[in-house]
Amino acid sequence: YETAEKLLARTNGLFVPLNMYICDKKVIPLHYCIEEKDIAVLSSLILFKSFTLSDIKEISKAFGYDSDIVERTILKYSNGINPVIFYKQSYNASYYIFSCYDDAWEQLGKNLTQKQVDAFLNFSIKCLTKETKTSITLCKSILNSYGALCYCNANFLNKITENIKLVLNKIKINNDWEFFIQLINDLTDISPKLMLDFLSNSFNKHEKIYNFFLNDIHVPN
Repeated sequence: YETAEKLLARTNGLFVPLNMYICDKKVIPLHYCIEEKDIAVLSSLILFKSFTLSDIKEISKAFGYDSDIVERTILKYSNGINPVIFYKQSYNASYYIFSCYDDAWEQLGKNLTQKQVDAFLNFSIKCLTKETKTSITLCKSILNSYGALCYCNANFLNKITENIKLVLNKIKINNDWEFFIQLINDLTDISPKLMLDFLSNSFNKHEKIYNFFLNDIHVPN
């Protein structure tokens, strides 16, 4: 274990994905390494596939947690040979993401309470309508989690559909087409029919929507 920790320190974390690849992605089950006192925070965070450091304060407030405790929990499970959460950096963003989202859902999703889900749904609409300032990373993660919630429990479908309608209406009222274009794929995955109806009424009326699709069309010579 000590040897592996030293190797991990020298390879900037690359040992983790390499180990997962060599072992055919068979990793230690999450419940073996998560302390009971941390389950509530982590099961709330599983509702967000990825999030930035700046999002943590708003997430903590929405669920009634102390943001310092949430940050410490995230850091605790971002270390070691088999971290539950990765910290990723790219050329335009830095964010936290669950190392294996499907496994995390399997282990942590069963601990979700109705109170947590209600807090998530209420918070999510504030994010997607920009009432609460959060990252585009979090907004896209929220839409991803909508799909996961519907898969787990069809009873969430009506509430999520209602939320998507509110988001699209807000975008239309505010002419916030740049934000819409950033989320277009995620929104379509969740509610294809709503999106088709929305686009059919918006395509010829808004230049940015028209140009977005025009630029994405490649006509063969």
